[in-house]
Amino acid sequence: MNRHTVHTIIVPVLITVMGIMSGCSELPTEPQQKKLYELTVKILDERGNPLKGVQVDTYPGTVQQITDQQGTTVLRNIPAGNYQVVVSRSDIPIFYEDIEIGMYSQNQITFTVASQVTINVIVRDFAGLPIENISVSTSPNTSQLPTDENGLAVFENIPVNKYTFIVRRNNTTVYIRDRRLIVRNGVLQDVVLVIEPQPPFISIINPPANSYDDIFDIHLEASGFDFEDGELGFDAFTWYSDINGELGTGRELTVDRLSVGHHIISVVGTDSDNQQTSRMSRLNLYYFDKDSYFPLPWGGYWNYRYLVPDFTLVSKEGRTEEWRLENLNVTMRDVNTRNTTLQYNVESTGFVNKRYEYYIVDEFETDVENIYVSKTTERMKIWYGNSPFPGETMEIVTTYSPRYLLIRDHVNFTLNQSYDSSVTADIRWIFTGVSYGSSEFRESMLVETSVVIDGIETTSSDFGTFETVRMTIRQGDTERSWWLAKGIGIIQLDYNTFGTPQVATLYDSNIMDYHQTASLPKFSAALPSSRDDFTRTITIENPPDTPEGLLEIRAFLRNLCP
Repeated sequence: MNRHTVHTIIVPVLITVMGIMSGCSELPTEPQQKKLYELTVKILDERGNPLKGVQVDTYPGTVQQITDQQGTTVLRNIPAGNYQVVVSRSDIPIFYEDIEIGMYSQNQITFTVASQVTINVIVRDFAGLPIENISVSTSPNTSQLPTDENGLAVFENIPVNKYTFIVRRNNTTVYIRDRRLIVRNGVLQDVVLVIEPQPPFISIINPPANSYDDIFDIHLEASGFDFEDGELGFDAFTWYSDINGELGTGRELTVDRLSVGHHIISVVGTDSDNQQTSRMSRLNLYYFDKDSYFPLPWGGYWNYRYLVPDFTLVSKEGRTEEWRLENLNVTMRDVNTRNTTLQYNVESTGFVNKRYEYYIVDEFETDVENIYVSKTTERMKIWYGNSPFPGETMEIVTTYSPRYLLIRDHVNFTLNQSYDSSVTADIRWIFTGVSYGSSEFRESMLVETSVVIDGIETTSSDFGTFETVRMTIRQGDTERSWWLAKGIGIIQLDYNTFGTPQVATLYDSNIMDYHQTASLPKFSAALPSSRDDFTRTITIENPPDTPEGLLEIRAFLRNLCP
């Protein structure tokens, strides 16, 4: 027997008449439609062996039967008429045979089941047109074939089975599940796969997920394929930012500038059927110039430590407090907003221990060359003992007119040997405390600043060794020096206030993430333990828990901050 085809063998036999005529001649003959017949169905494999456990049905319906050890079952009490015999089992094709049952028709039918067959697979689109040159394969796996101009792929000598057909084109995959092979009147039917309109396949090439970039000239690139259209056209892509909205169209797109912040960049691909697919990528944008000596990346942080972390505070009345530094952190928390946090634990003999938190929020403005401060907010909170609520607070809001020039030409920093500025500072002071209630007052003063820029020198800290430029800032009796490295910012801070010098150095930062390079070292260092011979002593004029004493402490803490 040919293993490439499925045969149906029909054996004609005499009909057994179930109705027996009565011997009484006076009774009329019963109508033929009242007679019932039987049909014997036999199932064999291609070697002639009987197949047991095959399900046999007819349409219109009769009682379902299962073949026995001899591959046979008998359908009884069938009225005369036209029927379709349906034979099925999970491991064989579904057979359909159209037959007529009556006085002069057959009452036995035999199905021979092949173990391997040749299948014609025809792929069409939703409109009924053939789809050419696409890949067709099966699961369980047999072979992978392309379709011809008629959408036809011929699978030869494949095992009889129930298949999932897999159709691939342009990186798009369609699964047509649970297709059974069907034999109708002895002929194996073609398998017709109708592909409904498919959404396109989209991927983002640039920017990669969770990447860092600056806000200028953002390059976007995607690729897209569609089952029906092939490669998507250039204008089939539309780009969006959850911050800036629609960005434009195109497979590739360069956006001149986006806002600083954490963006979700998404692209939507649309095919000729208006089916759409979207993809997204997270992009962290900042205003960060690697050549800047004072970079301002959104989300950037810098941690500092003092070479001498402890000091002793003594008031004129003889009260002594021991201050220990717990944390000094600078963070770009918002667009052009720089937060500095300074935390100290304070112990004092005969008094409740305290915890100080002092932080400054500087609001920056930039132009092509310079960095300005337009407003500064200072807050100091003091907790007594284990109380969850601060016992005293102070807030100082300073607005500069015109805006205060902090860094002149932050890229070509070394070209400016010195510069001066003069601004008016409008200040609002608010004090709240359990012992003196709440008070507020305002003042306005002229702030004159002199900045001197020295040459390049090598500076080392826990964070690494860098080529830095020294910047010395003088305001009245206060003098501070910053050592700034290109693309990093402040590496070291020296100050001299209340007649006591102090040095802070950078020991940790995520600034390397914005550099996107491993060429610069990154270290973390714990704050060193204090030593009595290194402890500084600071003297203030007023008790520390009065507004006047708080102002003195605030002036001291402000100069400790980078």
